[in-house]
Amino acid sequence: MNELYDIQQELNDRIVKEHNLDNTTLSNDRYMALLVELGELANETRCFKYWSLKKPSPKDVIIEEFSDVLHFLLTIGLDLERPNLSFYDKATDKNLTELFLSMYGDINIIRNLKSKFVYVRLYNTFMLIGQSLGFDEKDIYNSYLEKNKINHKRQDHGY
Repeated sequence: MNELYDIQQELNDRIVKEHNLDNTTLSNDRYMALLVELGELANETRCFKYWSLKKPSPKDVIIEEFSDVLHFLLTIGLDLERPNLSFYDKATDKNLTELFLSMYGDINIIRNLKSKFVYVRLYNTFMLIGQSLGFDEKDIYNSYLEKNKINHKRQDHGY
C-alpha cells in the first residue's frame, strides 16, 4: 500500500496548484476532512445505529466511502513523511463502533503530536475496519485507484 502515497501526492499537488492553495496552511482542513469522511463511512455501515432496523448500505457504496477515507489518511501520512504502511494486526475482538472510535481518538492524537507510531496504529485500525467489512487489500487497492480516477475527473471539470 506504500505505493499509494505517490498516487495521492500527485492528486494533492494538482489540487494545491489548480486551486492556488498554500500546502502549509491545509493541515487542519485535512484532519477535518478525514474525520468527516470517517463519519460518512460509519454512517453507511450503520454499525452504531442501535435504534434502526435498516440494513447497511450496499458494499459498493461502503467501499467507495472507505476509499474516500483512505485518500485523506494517505494525505496525512504524506504530511508525516510517509510512515511505512504494513498491516500487522489481522485479528481484533473490537466491533466496528469500537474501531471507529479508536480511529477518532488516534486522529486527534496525530493532529496534536504528529506521531508516526500512532499513524501506523491508525492505519492498522482502518485496515481492520476494512477487513471487518469484508474487504481484502486487493479490494481496497483497486477501489482506491478507481476513486482516484474519479477525483482527477472531478478536478478536470472544476469540482
